[in-house]
Amino acid sequence: MMEPQISDYYNEEPHMMKMIENMNVELSESQKQNEELKKKVKLLEDNNCGRPLVEKTIISQNEITKYALIEQEMKDQFYEIMVDSVQDEELDFRYLFDHEADYINILKSNLLNVSHEWCEYRIKNTLEKYVSLLYVDEYWWGNLINTDGLSDIIINNIINTIVSGHIESQAGYPWTANQEIHLDELYIIKCEICGEYSSYANFINTQADVCCYCDSEEWSDDDNDH
Repeated sequence: MMEPQISDYYNEEPHMMKMIENMNVELSESQKQNEELKKKVKLLEDNNCGRPLVEKTIISQNEITKYALIEQEMKDQFYEIMVDSVQDEELDFRYLFDHEADYINILKSNLLNVSHEWCEYRIKNTLEKYVSLLYVDEYWWGNLINTDGLSDIIINNIINTIVSGHIESQAGYPWTANQEIHLDELYIIKCEICGEYSSYANFINTQADVCCYCDSEEWSDDDNDH
């Protein structure tokens, strides 16, 4: 404990009080900074809330064609289930939503290093984008979608949303709200020519001879300089 100073007898405000006041100011500043950090952490948690982490897989260039075929195989498997929702040209939305577990199993059995939790989130997030159609269909007099052509469009849109992570608008532009990772981006390739890492979607052709960085004019010019 600090002893009172002689000057304290002559000052209205003792030296100890000033020290306590300064400590309170410092404490207040620390608490303020702590609250700001908490808010930042909360924002980060909110941004990741409901989005399970997914581990990306590095594959060789020789495997790119294989994974492109896997993506098409998944689309075919989704379609095989969803097409049964169409009876007598009428689309049964409830049927599409009731087979959620089957869609999850397709993702889990075809993709590498993805958890069941991530696959479940991906499917639920996709179906949520179409749930308004389900609600309208259930209150509609008869089936809302009653032509084969329109039913096929809806089914393929759902499949493409599972794969791409977003809905394509009529103008061809993606709806950016709550856009998820494209399944292509789950796989990373190191280009054997330029050494850059890229998703296999960025490779120029299905033979995976060259990535987009190598094919760019900038890379070609640099290569010619050497």
